[in-house]
Amino acid sequence: MMKGRIVALLMTLALLGASVYAAENPSKQDKKQKQKQQTEKLVNSKHFQFIARQAMPLGGRTMDLTTNPNFVRFYPDSIQADMPFFGRAYNVPYGGSGGIKFDGKPKKFTITPQKKGKGYLVEATVNDISDSYSMTLSVSNNGYGTLTINSNNRNSISYYGHISALENKESE
Repeated sequence: MMKGRIVALLMTLALLGASVYAAENPSKQDKKQKQKQQTEKLVNSKHFQFIARQAMPLGGRTMDLTTNPNFVRFYPDSIQADMPFFGRAYNVPYGGSGGIKFDGKPKKFTITPQKKGKGYLVEATVNDISDSYSMTLSVSNNGYGTLTINSNNRNSISYYGHISALENKESE
């Protein structure tokens, strides 16, 4: 009889502990939904940055960029980029930096939700003094994405990374 009460008490405590744990920890689905909402808000604001973890040059090996500072910053009225470039360049200025660097007003800047709510497609075109850059950023709901940059004077290159919020433009 005493053993039965102890077992019942232990079962009650176990169930109570499990329900408290479940109430305190959001489910995986709740976390995904929150990430999706944050990504949607960030992308639709047109005020975010893309930081690459890997570069995937055309016809080359994947390059790790975790220790190489890089960014593409999107603002409603301008886009700035400082990305490393690996690949063939056809016509670049003498003494150039070797990377993809520009700061300009986009000729085109569109954001399109992908089918079945799988993320967003950001397309932008920026003309620089010596080149024109066409960018396609495919962002998943969790904030990770692939950026492809096409240029008139260089081979196409893709980057894998994530988007994040920006500070105000004036503070940079």
